[in-house]
Amino acid sequence: MIGGPSCGTIGAMKEPTDITGLHRGMFPLALHEAKKGDRILYWIGQHCGGPHRLDAGAASDAGMCLLFCKRHGKGMFEYLAVKR
Repeated sequence: MIGGPSCGTIGAMKEPTDITGLHRGMFPLALHEAKKGDRILYWIGQHCGGPHRLDAGAASDAGMCLLFCKRHGKGMFEYLAVKR
């Protein structure tokens, strides 16, 4: 079993960089400072929005990151980017 209890901290993910409270324009800086595979949390809500949505979409279109969302309670989602 990959990543099971016997693996200890090998392959453990670090917490994402949370920029949800920062102003527009911080997404490119966070992505630049991130290492390959690092995650950036850029919005929490019912729908994708916030000050970083457009920058995240542009970075994804340019092949710099992958965007995804995961459930964050009933009707809420975390919107994240993973640096490529």
